[in-house]
Amino acid sequence: MGNPLDYFGEFEEGIQVVAVRYFSFASEASLYAAHLRDAGIRCFVSNTNSVTMLPLEQPGIGLHIRSEDWQAANEILREIDQQLAEAPAESYHDADEDEIEYLRSVQEGAKGNNALMWLVVLIIGLLVFRTFARAAGLAPVFWDWF
Repeated sequence: MGNPLDYFGEFEEGIQVVAVRYFSFASEASLYAAHLRDAGIRCFVSNTNSVTMLPLEQPGIGLHIRSEDWQAANEILREIDQQLAEAPAESYHDADEDEIEYLRSVQEGAKGNNALMWLVVLIIGLLVFRTFARAAGLAPVFWDWF
């Protein structure tokens, strides 16, 4: 048993197991399963190996629970989704003033001048134009260096 979250335990008779949600990543499914286990809801994760090996072949990694735990599990999953949605993009909790100033300068620098990129785009555009002009016979060959 590689991952303890993939083990449901003993099945009682007459219990219906349903998939409460499907995930694209095994780590995300394991995180949600850990929260359900912490709340006392028995669950297991399915398709972790096949989706990891063939990510486009399967619809997703399933998180399965007993049908009688559906309501409680959905409430917990909604709480987790809400916490993830409210999480800030970047956290400055442990940063001092120097680190905050550095991070701000890095972000401003990333949005800065794109002159070099435009110069490269212009040169490539001119080369493509020259290629088409030569192919059409519009550009003289005597001044062509390459």
